Amino acid sequence: MGTAAETRRFTVDEVMRMVETGVLGEDERLELIGGQLAVMTPQGPPHITAITLLARALERAYPEPCWVRVQGPVLCGPHDLPGPDLAVVRMDERQMRVRHPRADEALLAVEVAVTSQAHDGAKAALYARAGCPELWIVDLPGGVITVHRAPGPDGTWGEVGVVRPGEDLVLPGGAGLVPAALALLRDPG
Repeated sequence: MGTAAETRRFTVDEVMRMVETGVLGEDERLELIGGQLAVMTPQGPPHITAITLLARALERAYPEPCWVRVQGPVLCGPHDLPGPDLAVVRMDERQMRVRHPRADEALLAVEVAVTSQAHDGAKAALYARAGCPELWIVDLPGGVITVHRAPGPDGTWGEVGVVRPGEDLVLPGGAGLVPAALALLRDPG
């Protein structure tokens, strides 16, 4: 009779050393969730177009010292380094050269989902525990953006709401509005 295989959880520091020594490639599409390396799904045209349009809108709304990072890791704990599709972070460029931003240095993390709704939704608790003040999950097929605000250390969100096409989306940090739920939800057909 066999025994169940044990798994080994990796830390962020261990994974970063694996990247530095070439064990993992810098361009590999991986994220560390709960100490496990997860392969990120490939992106089709709707997914990358939504990211591009949203990045453009966020870059206009947030001047320096804020940065809009596209698919850059955000540190959420010793075993968690997710790669949100977008993150608006407030940190010095010198700091970005030596470390990834912490979730509590972000104003906003954004996950865009075409087929990854369950995976992205499961990461919501991770972002909340790490103190990311706001998370958007953009459900392209569903045509909605689920907005999570007021994170709790237990992984819950104090406010969760849904923005539909035609509704304005309030940006965190007093940066204004993105009208009509970010035109990216419009059907291009």
